[in-house]
Amino acid sequence: MKKSSERNHGDYLTSADALKFRWKQDRGIQATATDPINSAFSANSLQPEWDGQVNWTHSLNSQMVNQFIASALHYSAIFGPPNIAAALSTFPTSVLFNDGAPFTTMGGGISGHELFNYPQGRNVATYQFVDDFSWAKGNHGIKFGVDFRRVNLSDFSGGVLTSGEVDMNSMTDFSNGWISSGGGSDFIQRFASANDVGQRNYTLGVYAQDEWKASNRLQLTLAVRFDRNSAPVCNINCFTRFSTQFQSLNHDVSIPYSQSLALNSHLAIPNTEKVVFGPRIGVAWTPTANPTMVVRGGVGIFSDLYPLNLASRFFTNLPNVAGFTVSPSAANNNIWIAPGAPNSVFAQAAASNTALHTAIANGGTLADVQAAVLPLGFAKPNFDSIVNNFLNPKYLEWNLEVEKSFGGKTSVTAGYVGSHGYDLVLQNYGMNTYCDPAASSICSNGKPFGSLPTSAPDPRFAQVRQITNNGYSNYHGVTFSFKQKATKGLYGGATFTYSHSLDTVSNGGFFQFSTNTNGDSLRYQLDPYNSKSPGYGNSDYDFRKSFSAYYVWALPLKPAGFLGQIVGGWTVSQVFIVRGGEPFSVYDDGIRNSLGNGQTLRLLAVYLGGPMTCSASAASTPCLSKSNFATAATQQNFPGAAFGNIARNSFRGPGYFSTDLSLYKDVKVKESMTFTIGANAYNVLNHPNFGNPTPSVTSGSFGSIVNTVGQPNSPYGNFTGAIVNGRILQLVGKFRF
Repeated sequence: MKKSSERNHGDYLTSADALKFRWKQDRGIQATATDPINSAFSANSLQPEWDGQVNWTHSLNSQMVNQFIASALHYSAIFGPPNIAAALSTFPTSVLFNDGAPFTTMGGGISGHELFNYPQGRNVATYQFVDDFSWAKGNHGIKFGVDFRRVNLSDFSGGVLTSGEVDMNSMTDFSNGWISSGGGSDFIQRFASANDVGQRNYTLGVYAQDEWKASNRLQLTLAVRFDRNSAPVCNINCFTRFSTQFQSLNHDVSIPYSQSLALNSHLAIPNTEKVVFGPRIGVAWTPTANPTMVVRGGVGIFSDLYPLNLASRFFTNLPNVAGFTVSPSAANNNIWIAPGAPNSVFAQAAASNTALHTAIANGGTLADVQAAVLPLGFAKPNFDSIVNNFLNPKYLEWNLEVEKSFGGKTSVTAGYVGSHGYDLVLQNYGMNTYCDPAASSICSNGKPFGSLPTSAPDPRFAQVRQITNNGYSNYHGVTFSFKQKATKGLYGGATFTYSHSLDTVSNGGFFQFSTNTNGDSLRYQLDPYNSKSPGYGNSDYDFRKSFSAYYVWALPLKPAGFLGQIVGGWTVSQVFIVRGGEPFSVYDDGIRNSLGNGQTLRLLAVYLGGPMTCSASAASTPCLSKSNFATAATQQNFPGAAFGNIARNSFRGPGYFSTDLSLYKDVKVKESMTFTIGANAYNVLNHPNFGNPTPSVTSGSFGSIVNTVGQPNSPYGNFTGAIVNGRILQLVGKFRF
């Protein structure tokens, strides 16, 4: 006799099962950048995407339920001009003007969208399996589960900078058509064996949780989670790292390049943290028998993921991708920037690339490479490094919230949230930076420049960037919110937050929060030998005060007959956003030009006193003056302030205000069919919002606001490069059935 629990072949689903499928496709072109000089430099991105999901819920009995989810996603996002060959034939490189000249960048003129940044992007394929088991046992709601995700990435970082970048720090250099040691200009170019390479990694999380209803008014949630974030691997063993972290490397110039490198590595990171332990506890308490007030709180440790594009740093190391900085010197000065000119910056970078590849293949040393490129000199390669043992970023988070309802339709909430981040990713760009007294006045006369050595720690390389876990952050914020449910067709709410966010670097230094000015997001450790000062300061997104409010009102106009079809069914809604100014840093490019191997560093200027907050009036009158800061020549006179005497992001720009208005009307076609017409007005008051002022003390526009900022909810999306900052009207038509 067959037991009732047995099934015939094919009886896989019963009334205890629920199976759902979802599939989505998306096709489109993102307008990435619209160049103001020539449309050949404009950029876009073809971005096809598809994703699907299967969700299977199975009830074992009335107390036990299991849910299994399988999902997959694939998308492509490759950025660049539609015809990059045509763009390069129009202008072969990018020329950036850094001394405040009112010129647009040649070869792509929008910040972050210059020609040298292309091609870039990625093809991504991911799949994920999630299984959650729930068991209701008495006063306990027990849950446990597992989450596995695999990411396959084809990264096109190898194409970046292959067309070169000329950094003009002197208009005299530009007028002469060269870069000179006196002007502080330089040239950067990379040579890639391939534009893209395949990488992959996985994440695995396991958790257990108990929601215990200790009484009718008290519920406790106890949970623990274990997370594993694997090291990225290369499908063709394409990564190159130092054989050990930079500070442990033998820097003897007689050692061949190949002996200091871990070539053809399978792993991007030599050692990663095996498992992160994350305990959590939560409390929900109703103080009185009448449940009009609830107190909630909790504390826990949460693990974060480091971005997979971290691995691209080691694919773009030599010999796969070799990057060189051509910097003028007394022996190699006034170097032509035109590609066809004799001994131009392009010719010198190419000669250095050939000589270095020959040395790596044949066990050559620095002396061998230098001899091969005489008499012009060797443009030493830049290199990316990582610490020997890399950890997952972690956050200790805690919160307390009190919610009080009034009359069933109105509620008020007051809450506090705090967090402390540790083991955060922090990039140090100055591992090989130095200050030579013979070449720079800022470290002459026996006065050291901070803790910098007087010669390069490793003379075989130029700038060395090392990825560490030395970052940390702190956040404290209080939030008050009000919500009103529908009363006579009107409902809405408002939220006010007062907070303070500090960190050593925001977003791990991989992604800029703002691209308005170069002082909005300094993405690296400012003092190579001190991770705290002056880098630990206000986060890039530290908005101390922010307020938002909204309402939706279904107009109570419902006359009968034909008139009702005209004046009835209207809904109006509005959103208000107000926040304080965005922080920024003031820096002095005249200092970094005096440092060896410090080409991409920006050093904070020494602050002497004066205003630290800029309003919208800076659009007409500068809010900062060069007299409020020490010059590059006098910065050495302030002991301990070589890299700045105040914290990063100590200055504030103007605040932000915007309001959007929407008006809709529903027209019933049939009982199950509705046609909606209406309009959205973004920034309906046409209120201009200004960005931060120019933060470079060497700029002719220092302290002046030269641009406005766009809305976070523009109908044109993000990163368009042609943001409309004024009022935008959008007509809407929808048919629902």
